[in-house]
Amino acid sequence: NCRDIAEKRRWGSLETTGASLLNAGSSGKEGHQMRILIVLNRYGNFATEGEAHVAQAEFELLRSHGHIVSKYEATNAEIEELTLAGKCQSLMQVGWSKMGYERVKAAIDVFRPDLMHVHNYWFRLTPSVFAAAKERGVATVMSLQNFRLVCPASVFLRKGKPCELCMDGKASRILVHRCYPGGSWLKSLLAYLLYQETRKRQFLASLVDAYIAPDR
Repeated sequence: NCRDIAEKRRWGSLETTGASLLNAGSSGKEGHQMRILIVLNRYGNFATEGEAHVAQAEFELLRSHGHIVSKYEATNAEIEELTLAGKCQSLMQVGWSKMGYERVKAAIDVFRPDLMHVHNYWFRLTPSVFAAAKERGVATVMSLQNFRLVCPASVFLRKGKPCELCMDGKASRILVHRCYPGGSWLKSLLAYLLYQETRKRQFLASLVDAYIAPDR
């Protein structure tokens, strides 16, 4: 129950900032209204991403039930506009981004949600967004769109074949086999760094209040 999750948290000190949010709104129906912030890190400037469709469907569904909903989005395409130094800094923070933390904290300060639902944080926002919500006393929900929490390549596949070797925690295999989809060594390295930072934080156990996992 989303309300039960939200009531586990209490508000911290908040201040309004100038951060911009997307599509804030409500259907206006009466009932047990909540303020819900949907967070999505897009893989690029694509209109057909699976997570984007799911996030939009959730946005519309929650609004139709009378909740006040807003979306905060980032895209990995942003990195193309950065300077070389900015790109290097962004890639070095792929496991835990100060930028992602500050952006989402500012969005929370503006919208003041009861609950934040994250669909994807790879790789601009990173799991640091959950720390921002925790600091502000906002309940957190994470959709498990893939296996990223336990598999650095996120898909349990190596060269098209099932692979669960990294379940033992030795994620460095991704660097040897270039397991990231497409075989990119750079993306495999970034995925490894993210996995290590996530593991260091007990796989976000203290930062995420509830998970949503598809059943098929």
